[in-house]
Amino acid sequence: VFKHYFEELEEESLRDNFVVVYELLDEIMDFGYPQYTEAKILSEFIKTDAYRMEVTQRPPMAVTNAVFLDVVESVNILVNSNGQIIRSDVVGALKMRTYLRFALYFP
Repeated sequence: VFKHYFEELEEESLRDNFVVVYELLDEIMDFGYPQYTEAKILSEFIKTDAYRMEVTQRPPMAVTNAVFLDVVESVNILVNSNGQIIRSDVVGALKMRTYLRFALYFP
């Protein structure tokens, strides 16, 4: 439904068109139940024009570099029947995913 109103469904287009998004959600949901979910029916009720983002195409050889660092921790604890901690430890790991593109250029 949102793709019918916006060319690109991105965070910025949702922020720019908050009023339209609010109206759409108000018409789609009725007391927590889906009512209308077809874009053609909703366009009859909601006449507000959405602001459409201009999408710039990336060049074909665009370089996108990204590094993701995940921290994974687990806590182990052993407690007796009196509620006293007998043994406890924290085990952690860092997991890194990299999507880097390196190019060497020698003129």
